[in-house]
Amino acid sequence: MIKLVLTDLDDTLISHGLPHASAKALAAIHTVLDAGVHFGPASGRMPWDIGWMFCGDAQCYATGVLVNGQMVFLDGELVREVPLPTGALEQVAECISTYPGAGLVLYEPGQTTVVGMDIEALQKHRPAFSTVDRVALHVPDRVWVKANVHIDTDDHDLTEDVRQEVQKLCPELDFVYPMSGPGLFDILPHGWSKQKGVEVLCRELDVKSDEVAVFGDSRNDLEMIEAYPNSVAVANACQEVLEAAGWIIGASADDAVAQALFEIATAANKEMMPSFMH
Repeated sequence: MIKLVLTDLDDTLISHGLPHASAKALAAIHTVLDAGVHFGPASGRMPWDIGWMFCGDAQCYATGVLVNGQMVFLDGELVREVPLPTGALEQVAECISTYPGAGLVLYEPGQTTVVGMDIEALQKHRPAFSTVDRVALHVPDRVWVKANVHIDTDDHDLTEDVRQEVQKLCPELDFVYPMSGPGLFDILPHGWSKQKGVEVLCRELDVKSDEVAVFGDSRNDLEMIEAYPNSVAVANACQEVLEAAGWIIGASADDAVAQALFEIATAANKEMMPSFMH
């Protein structure tokens, strides 16, 4: 029986281009919760920028693994937070400053900051930095949990060159792609991932690995997908995730995760495994 469900959001629960989870998905989430199964997002997104994805329904994300596992919530309470080392972030900003159109982006509630880029450069590359509110010469001295690197480019090879360079320079950090397109990668503490956040929830809930269902599509889901026998890839997932998943369902565009959630809820009410996992 599945007791804990965690799903990636972008291009997994919510198809690309949609403004939020569908009515079917929201109904499916509540059906899962009503069956006594814990549900939540497993996302690189921040807790203060996620409510709109569930139409403000806080029950849908009261439990979750956010900021790629660096913030873990259980029933509305923050149970784990893993910050990024400020000195290493400063090194990243310094390294990528040699690449035109590249910037270190830092997130906090109500404000987004890009480091190592002046106002003129920001305006020149504004489409790639549409969410940025201010610029800074150096990383502000405070606790940072969410950060990534944006590059104004359509070139996958250039993005990977930058990623590899900062990875060599900053071994205390990991740099992962949250999606398949170029120009963006997330920054994590070394060895941390969505999977580490899922482990925290499993300990808190005393849930075994075969009682967990995780859904994903992208490379930042891969460790989580590899860790659980009942991992699920949507049909539009990258090849690595498709190969690693225990199960494959339909595409995000077809609301396949919502249908799977309904099946999980039905099975949980009978203390059985869902039909698509047979």
